Amino acid sequence: MSDPTTPQEMRDWIHAQYSMATTDEQRSRLLDLHRQLNDSLERQITDPKDLELLRDARRKDYALLLISEAVDQDGNVSPELIARVTEREVREGRMAEDDEMRTLGRIGERLLTNRSPVSPPALGLLKRLFGKAKKRT
Repeated sequence: MSDPTTPQEMRDWIHAQYSMATTDEQRSRLLDLHRQLNDSLERQITDPKDLELLRDARRKDYALLLISEAVDQDGNVSPELIARVTEREVREGRMAEDDEMRTLGRIGERLLTNRSPVSPPALGLLKRLFGKAKKRT
């Protein structure tokens, strides 16, 4: 691929490089580029509806990058890897401490490793995600 010149080409380049990255340092640089690209695009948008669409796409694209990093050898998303990746993201300042992806990773890691019981706020998140089970009569 030649040097990217459009936002879409830059996004595709970031994703391609991210899939080949082998260190947290490489991934962090690419995630910073991803943030800079999207910040630049946001500054150019004046329509509130378009801005909300971009922000939604941006969040999903960021999540896609992180999830791609947390896929295990069997092709499954590993809660332990999600927890590790999101911990790095919080430490680097790219993710909020209470981000939903981080919460899910921590819940999954606890459930799989039986480290500690799931806290009431985490249970509330699980109920919101999966809904209340209906009682059978």
